[in-house]
Amino acid sequence: GDIVHVALPRHYDALNTPDVPFVLLDNRDHHTYVAQSGLIGANGTDSAAGRPLFTSAQSEYRLADGEQQLNVDLVFQQGQTTITKRFVFTRNEYLVNVNYLIDNRSDSVWSGNLYGQIKRDSQSFHKVSALEMNPFLGAAITTNDENYKKLTFKDLNEGDFRTVKQGGWVAMVQHYFVSAWVPDANQENNYHLRRIGNQDLYLLGFTGPRVDVAAGSTG
Repeated sequence: GDIVHVALPRHYDALNTPDVPFVLLDNRDHHTYVAQSGLIGANGTDSAAGRPLFTSAQSEYRLADGEQQLNVDLVFQQGQTTITKRFVFTRNEYLVNVNYLIDNRSDSVWSGNLYGQIKRDSQSFHKVSALEMNPFLGAAITTNDENYKKLTFKDLNEGDFRTVKQGGWVAMVQHYFVSAWVPDANQENNYHLRRIGNQDLYLLGFTGPRVDVAAGSTG
């Protein structure tokens, strides 16, 4: 249920290459840049032991002519609880909504927290000429003290960054483009930015508050 490849047809990979779109998110042998999300907590599906494998009714989804919105539902069965991860794509918008629908048919409360994170290595593919400034490549976040705080990969090599904020966002910034998680503006979110061990991999993410879904109900 991750977004592992994003290409932008309105932006060319190079000048005069309309058939080759600019690729923003990608997951290859030599480059990692993906948007991940999941559920943790008492009944979370994601843990150190692994992450769930969702199923879908179709192998391909396409926004039909005349339609303004496309729902892509991925489904995971957790005992007597059906978890639907829904991606909502809207025509002419880059904002993608991610919703989890919990159908708790068990006899006990279901409890979990939503998290979202950007996972990326530090590679830069932008070639800088002698007369050009090197553009910023790294993380950005809004905090209670700064509306726009930048953190380089070097900053994260030296230590994690954590903050708590109502609403907020966390982003990955690279030459001309940004990808970001923007959780619910009405909830308090825990933000965490860190390097994964000694690897050239970084996580920029958030965890939302606990959500409880009563037995025999949906949420």
